[in-house]
Amino acid sequence: MKIEQLNESDILLQRGTKYQDVLITETDGLRSLYLDGDLQFDDDNESYYHTQMIKNLNEYIGGIKNSNVCVMGGGDGGIARELLKHNPKYIKLIEIDPEIVDICTKYFPVLNNNGEVFKQIDVHHTDAMEYLKGDIKLDSVILDISIPYEESFKENQICKSFVDSLVGKVDVISWLISYKSAHLLDFNIFSSFKHYTAYKVHVPRYEHNEIINIVAKL
Repeated sequence: MKIEQLNESDILLQRGTKYQDVLITETDGLRSLYLDGDLQFDDDNESYYHTQMIKNLNEYIGGIKNSNVCVMGGGDGGIARELLKHNPKYIKLIEIDPEIVDICTKYFPVLNNNGEVFKQIDVHHTDAMEYLKGDIKLDSVILDISIPYEESFKENQICKSFVDSLVGKVDVISWLISYKSAHLLDFNIFSSFKHYTAYKVHVPRYEHNEIINIVAKL
């Protein structure tokens, strides 16, 4: 549901953290998360996105098991929850906003198994770009970062910055773009990839309709 269509009675939580504006709503039993005004998921459709994204990565690399995976963002726990089902060797979650972890544990416990997901992985509350400046070597990185879709140019610049930072440190990268802004994507980004596959991901009722999961070898 669009924010302008919400009633005050639909709002469960409205809070500004140090990093973003968080809004959680519930209408007719359907709970939703918005970050900076952009719908992230509804609690009855989040599995479409989280499950498919991990399925695509698993398929692309020939198995997540025993691999080192880093999630950039993902403070709701959904991506980590799905990764754990494939028994990777190591999961590191880089979530800049510690409040998001606490909020999603309270309001979206299914995404993170009542917070147990965060106890099974290595969680760091730091800026992803700062983390990438360190001496790291990872098999795969998943970008689960909230970027307002109307800011297409900014989205491209952020993706390019991540790609440039990951070259030489990560074997495979995975992230999402929306069909709405796909035609504005700077395809020069793809020149950094040795190979990539684009997967269509359908999430019912998602505001931006269709989204694409790009999985690429750096």
